[in-house]
Amino acid sequence: MVVLGDSLSDGGYYGFKLTNTGEDLWHEYLADRLGYERATTTLFGFNGLNLAISASLIDDLQRQVNRLGSRYNFQASDICTLWIGGNDIRGNPNQNMTPLADEIGDIIGQLHSIGIDHIIVPNLLDIGAIPENPSSGTRAERTAGTIAFNTALANELDARALTHSITIEQLDIFELFDGMLFYAADYGFENVTDTLQDSGSSQPDTYAFWDDIHPTTRGHFLVSSAAYAMLEPLAPIEVISQSIEADGALRQTWLADPGMTHEILSGAQVDAMNTVNAFLGSPAYTVEIAPPSATSGFFKTRK
Repeated sequence: MVVLGDSLSDGGYYGFKLTNTGEDLWHEYLADRLGYERATTTLFGFNGLNLAISASLIDDLQRQVNRLGSRYNFQASDICTLWIGGNDIRGNPNQNMTPLADEIGDIIGQLHSIGIDHIIVPNLLDIGAIPENPSSGTRAERTAGTIAFNTALANELDARALTHSITIEQLDIFELFDGMLFYAADYGFENVTDTLQDSGSSQPDTYAFWDDIHPTTRGHFLVSSAAYAMLEPLAPIEVISQSIEADGALRQTWLADPGMTHEILSGAQVDAMNTVNAFLGSPAYTVEIAPPSATSGFFKTRK
């Protein structure tokens, strides 16, 4: 696994990670799940295949690619991750997003030219929803800027995948975090507005954000779960939480392959269940399904 990007992926270029002290980032969890060697870095990035650097802008990607090309020859089974853009939006949420997306596309073209044919590109979580107080623009402008960037990025990635005949996995982080923040308790979060770093809490996994900008390692784990569900065709539906309400209704939150149709079935008998809900294209899903009958019933999920 080879990693490009900013502080969301930086494994220690400056000697630390920007999440819970000593804990893992999303691509580290993902490498373990896939059976890949983790991408690592040394102080100031002199060695390793994690080229991500905290505070990077999209303009900084070229230097990361240059370092990569000088130290490694790609193998056919390698995966590259590229997650960047948040600092550009934080700096100016009202800029034209198309040139930023085009620049990422150009970088992908260079990666393809050195042999990379499988790239994971997460989009941005809602920059208007992070705890940081905006230094430029308003929260609403940051949200609008995030949506504009994600749209431009998706269009560019679709075009590059066709042009270069490569696999580009688009991980929808915006939708994932939108669900996490809205259905916080279902994901195990008790606080999605304050920061763990400032709290002194002894229950770090109940916080969504480590500091004003970055997720806790629990958030990184959920990102890795969504990525794994997308990458691995045989990955099971990963249930994050479930409960039976007082009236017998099922409440369930799960992560699943966004490229497949998923169904929830229920019935009064295990061999006589009917589809009561189906969806396509969501990396995370929270739903409440009415009980099959007043006295007993069964639920089942499948893809």
